[in-house]
Amino acid sequence: MKLILLFIFFAGVLISHGNETEIDGLDFLPTPDVSAEFSIGINYDFLRTPLAHSFERSRGFWGVNIPIPLKMSDEMMSDLTSPISKYFTDGELFVPDVVVRQFANTSIMVEVPMLGGVCSFSNIDMLNIKYGNRFSLPSSIYSPPDTLLASGDEGDVSMLLRSSLEVPLGFSLGWETTTFGYLYHVENLPQDLFLSLNLTRHHTYFDVTGNVNINVAGNISIEEDGGGITLSPDYQLNNNINGYYSLDRWSPTLAAQFWRFFTIARFGFSDEAEGHLDADYSVPFFVDEETFQFSDSLGDPDLVADYVFNNRDDFNRSRTRDVRLSTTNDLLWEMPHGFTFGFEVIPEKLRLSYTKVVNDVHLSLFDDTYSGDHDFVNDTIDFRVSAHVDHMINLKGDFGGINFTLGVFSFDVTYNDDEYIIRSIIDEGRSSLPTFGDGTLIPVLNGGAVVGQEFQLMGELNLLPIPSIKTGVVYNF
Repeated sequence: MKLILLFIFFAGVLISHGNETEIDGLDFLPTPDVSAEFSIGINYDFLRTPLAHSFERSRGFWGVNIPIPLKMSDEMMSDLTSPISKYFTDGELFVPDVVVRQFANTSIMVEVPMLGGVCSFSNIDMLNIKYGNRFSLPSSIYSPPDTLLASGDEGDVSMLLRSSLEVPLGFSLGWETTTFGYLYHVENLPQDLFLSLNLTRHHTYFDVTGNVNINVAGNISIEEDGGGITLSPDYQLNNNINGYYSLDRWSPTLAAQFWRFFTIARFGFSDEAEGHLDADYSVPFFVDEETFQFSDSLGDPDLVADYVFNNRDDFNRSRTRDVRLSTTNDLLWEMPHGFTFGFEVIPEKLRLSYTKVVNDVHLSLFDDTYSGDHDFVNDTIDFRVSAHVDHMINLKGDFGGINFTLGVFSFDVTYNDDEYIIRSIIDEGRSSLPTFGDGTLIPVLNGGAVVGQEFQLMGELNLLPIPSIKTGVVYNF
């Protein structure tokens, strides 16, 4: 993931030579062109109870989220980026074009009374996250003044560098489920007993592609007693990153209802996804391949002349520092177990439930081995991310085609060694969100309606936690 840090490749110039208002030697730094689109979709249909099937008639359902875009206003973006805009010399405001939209998750469900019970099938886009951006920094000019390029022991130095940067990047994460289920009604008991068994095939994937194009060229003149020489560094670096991991795994879900009490056990899994991740990148030798900052010697008036002279061959042949991040190690993918306990406050109309989640959604990829030619620098891949979801309380109602859900759950995220990031922000007093357990409390609020008889139209509005509008059709046959 260090390749993404190349976004700030030229920040070394700002740090080494700049102050709060100006940058010595940076003759021209245009405002970058930045656009990004982020789509996220969460499908709540997977959380429907497997006990709510009709023994009277068959039914089919198709639903889809409407991907309405939400564009950040230019005023909001300019306020957020105003501290950065002062560094760009063309006088334009830095206003990235950012769009956030709901992903069009789809659901297909069919239930048919047969074999003394109800057989069901569903295919659901559970979770989709997609991100794409384009970062373009047009030609900038760096020409340090004489006060910076003081004479060295070897001679006088003057420098003119022109550079540009182009970064397109795409990332996607998905989770799709296909479920086969059977619901059986045990009769001849004092109270109704329903038993359900579902088998779910989980298909998950992780995909990232991108490249970073760096162009640096210019002239460096060295004047000595015996004459002068001119160096012409010319870097045209195309850095690529690509990776793909996928996993298919089956897991069971068991459910039972006796009288008005019900329980559901959804079992997760821990498995290894097969795939690869490759990221080769190069930077000019005077840029640190770990921090992406320019050499300190280029920012020190007492050292820069001697530094250029001592490394004149490297400048002239455009030597680079190269890093290879490559692995075929498996990606550990963990999905949690969920155990639901509930009660029908009003039979078939109003349900109250509590779900305890065991373990987190967790992805991790680690590789500290290195193989390759000696021109590449050893590096380590260490990627760990977890989503913590727990203590889900829901009140779900369904009254004559009108339905709603009110609820709350605990949520937090962990990235590498930064555990429970949201909770730590709250503990530090930087947020007043309520907490419970290891996370912060997130509300759930949605409602909808179904109109029609045999052929029905469905509409649903999810307000919290992620706003979305859903529509679909239900066919009773």
